[in-house]
Amino acid sequence: MPRVSLSLVLLAAALAAPRAVAETAPDARPAAFPTLRIADIRGKEGNVGLTPFTFRVTLDPPATVPVSAEVTALPSGTNPQELQFQPAQLTFAPGETEKLYVVNVVADTVPEVDESFQIILSNVMNAMVDSGGAGAIIEDDEATRPTLSLSDPVVVDEGNSGTKEVKLTVRLTPATDREVIVDWWAQPEMGQDLDDFVAVTSTPLTFAVGESEKTVVLGIVGDTRPEVDERIRVEIGQEQGAVLGTALTTVTIRNDDGPTADAAVSADARVSADGGAFAADAGLPGDAIADAASAADGPALDGATPVTPPPDTDGKAGGCHCRMGGRASAPWPLLLVLALIWRRRR
Repeated sequence: MPRVSLSLVLLAAALAAPRAVAETAPDARPAAFPTLRIADIRGKEGNVGLTPFTFRVTLDPPATVPVSAEVTALPSGTNPQELQFQPAQLTFAPGETEKLYVVNVVADTVPEVDESFQIILSNVMNAMVDSGGAGAIIEDDEATRPTLSLSDPVVVDEGNSGTKEVKLTVRLTPATDREVIVDWWAQPEMGQDLDDFVAVTSTPLTFAVGESEKTVVLGIVGDTRPEVDERIRVEIGQEQGAVLGTALTTVTIRNDDGPTADAAVSADARVSADGGAFAADAGLPGDAIADAASAADGPALDGATPVTPPPDTDGKAGGCHCRMGGRASAPWPLLLVLALIWRRRR
């Protein structure tokens, strides 16, 4: 028998080893891992009984071993009592790819906003979870939905001191069987005084079940400073559980401290072309106007000699004269002096 050296034996073994690994490697690679998914659903609530929302839970690709998971619903709307469901255990036998999970929605005719809920998978074995599912309840089968609206605009005198309360109403129509929340805020119109009002009530407003009205209170700060009328904008928003109707109203703070310098100049300067409107625009009563007219047509003041201006070409008295009752009268500067004297005597 020929002799075989040890080195030749070791070389042959070394050459054969890689081929054996290459032949067994493909059999050792794992298959793609199965993944669980849940499709979303949108549906109407209905008016009577229960409306089933049926969710498809799929497994892709099919597994070669059993796959299991727990499934349940998670309400995320304002009224969780509208859902009826039971947590369940889903088990996929090898080769199965779909299971169903049902959540019942309690139908009614109560006006309400759209709501939603989630389907959650947990304690999953032999699979991954790609996503949970979402259910959307469409509330389009009611004639109306709860609506939030502010009351009509308000006009209030400012006052001279202290703080006067002004109340505005926020109405919810119709009242609902769930809680409704709405925020509100007030601000003066651009360029107006921030110091003339304060917000008294807190924010936000919360309507309990069955409530239909809430009150917003502003404090109007009185002073004796002549100023123009001011206006405050009051708004509601960021509502939960209802929709917005009239979301804006105003509170006008009426100045009661006399006219401002600009307003006084504007009022006293309203003189007609012939001066006849001055006395009425100055706010004089009828007897003061008559007295002014008599004084104008009477004797001169302090011994002065009255001067009759020459007629114009159109036959009217020249200069800036007023006409009262169809006759020529004194020039308007004299009426101004008489008006000032009358106001001082008051």
